[in-house]
Amino acid sequence: MNYSAITDYLAKRGYKISAYPAETDQIEFFRIELEIGDFPVTLVHYPVKEITGLPIFLLVNPSALPRLAHTTVYEEIGFATICVNVPDAVSVNYECPELAFEESLKRHITLLTRALTDRDWNTQELLREFEAGWGSIIEPETTPFLCLSDEGEAESLSVFKPRKNAKAGLNTYFLGYREGWNPDALFSPLSQILKEREETKGNGFVIPLKATMPAPWQKEELAQWYLELLQNLPQDLFTMLTKRFGQQRAREFWLIFNAQTPSGKTWFGIHFALKNAVQGKKHLPFKASHIEEWVLKALPVLTFNKERLMPRSGANQSLLCKKVMLVGCGSVGGEVADKLAASGVGHIHLCDPDSLSLNNLYRHILPPAFVSCPKTVALWLNLNSKYPWLEITGDMTKLLALRKVRFNQS
Repeated sequence: MNYSAITDYLAKRGYKISAYPAETDQIEFFRIELEIGDFPVTLVHYPVKEITGLPIFLLVNPSALPRLAHTTVYEEIGFATICVNVPDAVSVNYECPELAFEESLKRHITLLTRALTDRDWNTQELLREFEAGWGSIIEPETTPFLCLSDEGEAESLSVFKPRKNAKAGLNTYFLGYREGWNPDALFSPLSQILKEREETKGNGFVIPLKATMPAPWQKEELAQWYLELLQNLPQDLFTMLTKRFGQQRAREFWLIFNAQTPSGKTWFGIHFALKNAVQGKKHLPFKASHIEEWVLKALPVLTFNKERLMPRSGANQSLLCKKVMLVGCGSVGGEVADKLAASGVGHIHLCDPDSLSLNNLYRHILPPAFVSCPKTVALWLNLNSKYPWLEITGDMTKLLALRKVRFNQS
């Protein structure tokens, strides 16, 4: 690609451009110098062999500017990327690549101009991308927190740590559920996990926020951001939090927040751990003088509730109240039962007097572990471990017995 022709074209279009090294076809990068509002802005482009999308311009020294929406800062190299479009949302004329560069520059400048000159818009956009901003301060390999709160209201949580040797599955998460909750009513794998890990409880709290601030720009700002958040809490919620944790002492706590942002309800968390040099246990810090004893880490928070999971995974929540009786749990019936459960049907009654045999394996959804097991029991175990909020019953009633009115009415 002839970058000399591209830089010449942009210079003729009025852009203040400089290429390095100058006066050569083998440039390493070129810069665009701009004035936006009261701020000097520099964009840089590094050559690519082929244009596969809108040409990318990096923002130089972003820390010298106010915090900008739709940018991701990489402090170690002193650049920020700028999100100006979906990668495949531009048409490129390969015979005139300079047009693609001009279009890209226009989009970059338009976005930066609005972000630097319209403070309200920039703040709203920072809130819209809160989840992405929070993710940028989460340290690599941080274990996610799975919150089992139904509504996200203010409540205390019992927190279970991940199993040390777990490599996959729900045992690899922190789990938090409402204190006093009966795990028997939970999705069966979760219920089993909670029963097995009862002795490892930690202390957590769910805090619903009516309003929030943009996510911290850097992880070093998290402690100050948390203290500012406390100041903005409603008095009744702050009082509840201090009463709950003001006297309780521990070496670690989990605070799980949820807030409405322009992009929907967002969940995020903070893990508090006492520094190794601090002896004994302490209460949750509420003041700047107390927070120096703690290490704060941003947490990714996942939620386990039907309002979120069912629509996202393709199930229809309105089918939860529907009841279906399925007669026959063979190769076809097994598939039907699975698809009914996947659609969101909340109550399925299975009828089949037969058991799974070796001859059924290649045509049945059930694995070999269920050979010789009644099909209704095997399907019950299989589906109940796969689909939350599904109620399954079953029996080995024969087809002719289903004619009984009393049975059908039940």
